Amino acid sequence: MRTSGAASQFLSVSFVGSADREGTEERGGRGDHGGRSCPADQEGHPRGGEYQNALAAVGAKPDYSFSGLEGFISRKVLVEGLKRSGKDLTHARFIRSMEGIGDLDLGEYFVSYSPTNHNGSKYVDITVINKNGLFFN
Repeated sequence: MRTSGAASQFLSVSFVGSADREGTEERGGRGDHGGRSCPADQEGHPRGGEYQNALAAVGAKPDYSFSGLEGFISRKVLVEGLKRSGKDLTHARFIRSMEGIGDLDLGEYFVSYSPTNHNGSKYVDITVINKNGLFFN
């Protein structure tokens, strides 16, 4: 797009990670001002720190990614729903348990569910890929 003269910003919802950064570098850093929205993976932030610590605890290489962090958060929500379901797990009990989660704090990232809300979160964090292919908030 940049080669054809487009100067607009490009946005993506979720799943822009290191492969996308490498792609902008391969194109001469022309990914400037691209953005994406998802929970941030910030060093020292409760969400990112817990995710990074969990990977380190199992000996995983420190290859952090936005999609990895989103999966980590999703797993935490799933486990919470299973815990709330109790010992006699059924599909209906699991659904009721999930729909009963309100303001669950996952490290300054809150999720809430109800019978009419299955989105979980309304949080959006904008991360920009600058002209050098680096991420920043």
